[in-house]
Amino acid sequence: MKSLIIIFVFLMLVGSLAAQVEVQIESDTEQYEEFITAQIAMINSIGEFRETWVGGSAYYLGYGKIYPGNWTLVMQTGYLTFKNNENAEFGDDASLNAIPLMIGGRYYIFLDKIRPFLVAMSGINIITEKWTQGDIQKDHSVIRLNFQVGIGLSIVMMEKLEIEISGKYNSHLLEPSVPYNMTGMEVGLAFNWRL
Repeated sequence: MKSLIIIFVFLMLVGSLAAQVEVQIESDTEQYEEFITAQIAMINSIGEFRETWVGGSAYYLGYGKIYPGNWTLVMQTGYLTFKNNENAEFGDDASLNAIPLMIGGRYYIFLDKIRPFLVAMSGINIITEKWTQGDIQKDHSVIRLNFQVGIGLSIVMMEKLEIEISGKYNSHLLEPSVPYNMTGMEVGLAFNWRL
């Protein structure tokens, strides 16, 4: 119940912030582009996190709005799943999954047929971790902070369709005593549909 309250409060804050940003930007000009994005990505774990979870995959759905000046507001959610390192001996039923709820921005270097961009996102992950190691069993869900930074390239294929590739550094707080210990490099392919 506590988790649901935290998620609800977070979504209300994000919605409020997005509405305030949108009102201020739209008051300057009415020209903007909107898009819906669907992305699939491969995650290569790095650092300490790789000792237990070697890599994973991510699936995202998002909404973006490009404003004059090439700035973009992006909101996305998705599903991340990780494969355990066999050397960690977590058993056959080991799993680590996360549902991210993120908001952030992009800066398109230029808006043409080829659209290179910088991206920064932040939010929360709802993480479910399950494993057994000897007599120790872990099966719990937690909410933790996350952020992503990276670069990408969007290519306009048709009037409404873009194909996008991106590379991002992900960092997620899994254990509060060890800052940003769930990390990885993410390479993704996305399809953007302009509204």
